[in-house]
Amino acid sequence: MWVRSVRHASLVLLGPDAERPLYDCIQAAAAIGETRRIWDVGANIGWYSWVLLSRSPEAKAVLLEPDPVNLALLARTARRLGARAEIVAAAAGDRTGHRPFAIDRMTGATGSLVVEDTFLGRHYGRKTGLLEVRSIRLDELLGRFEPPDLLKIDVEGAERLVVAGAGAVLAHQPVVVYETSAANRDALSAHFGALGYALFDAEGYGRAEQLSPNVLAWPKRLAERTDALLAAWRGRTRL
Repeated sequence: MWVRSVRHASLVLLGPDAERPLYDCIQAAAAIGETRRIWDVGANIGWYSWVLLSRSPEAKAVLLEPDPVNLALLARTARRLGARAEIVAAAAGDRTGHRPFAIDRMTGATGSLVVEDTFLGRHYGRKTGLLEVRSIRLDELLGRFEPPDLLKIDVEGAERLVVAGAGAVLAHQPVVVYETSAANRDALSAHFGALGYALFDAEGYGRAEQLSPNVLAWPKRLAERTDALLAAWRGRTRL
């Protein structure tokens, strides 16, 4: 996997331990859900896609990312995987077209279609540059790619826009792992609940109470495997 040593220092130094609880959640959910098709929305450098592709030679990934530096790194890694990894140079949203994107030139990890309240501005008082990027509804990708078994969404506050453009994708009942802002949490919980998903704190090893920004939405098509999910997930705390 291609990275930049300073820009991605935590991953270089810590590997999976940089986000160990979330890493364990995705590994357990992918195994019990028998994931073969991953859509990675807000892929950054594709860490979770590359991990899941390494689990199975049959797995395929679609990675969506608008940041040009991240895209260049994704492309270099994807060359080794051939048709197993498809990169879409776009931000997922509620409409297709072009729109401003707040770009994070420091880490590449906090860029967003939500340009009014950025991570760097909120936490570090830094101005964020704007870049016009392509935006696409996930539903429009269904004619091009098979629907996902696992959908990962990490888009820094734009998650409601992604979900608004993904009604047909969610009708296939993929496992969904998403990061949410506090402002979007209740609306997204209600939305996924109405679709029959069971929600867990993705950093809580099976805890239903939402204490972290990351959420595992477990689909009703896999309801009979919930106990197996929880056993596999909690078992990873002993690895």
